[in-house]
Amino acid sequence: MKVGRIETADRREQERYYQGGGQRQAEPDNTPTGDTSWMGMSLAAGSSGGGRDWFGRERESTSTGVTVRSVASESPAEKAGIKSGDVILSINYQNINNINEFLKYVNENKNKTSFFIKLKRGNVVQFATIERNIPS
Repeated sequence: MKVGRIETADRREQERYYQGGGQRQAEPDNTPTGDTSWMGMSLAAGSSGGGRDWFGRERESTSTGVTVRSVASESPAEKAGIKSGDVILSINYQNINNINEFLKYVNENKNKTSFFIKLKRGNVVQFATIERNIPS
């Protein structure tokens, strides 16, 4: 009886390593494109929620929004009061369901100097305005 080869993630990584002449080859980058670096925050695709918190209480799951992964010091996002873990629900009254919609909206509105953000922090909905510093 002949047993077929089981393809695993580790095996595929090893093959990419050897095919690259000993250099690890990067995974294809499927990250949405768009310049939002001026805001000073990194975003995670998808929203947070669900599961249990530190006290074992059931967390409310959110099906929309984009989670803020981190906020840079002294950035427009930090000055607006946005914090890591916040879930962005809308931008300029446009509901955001995923990171692609967020990036698309920001890039289609490059000339705007401020963005009104509706976000959720824990179970509280808050609002913030991110101001773009455009040199004169």
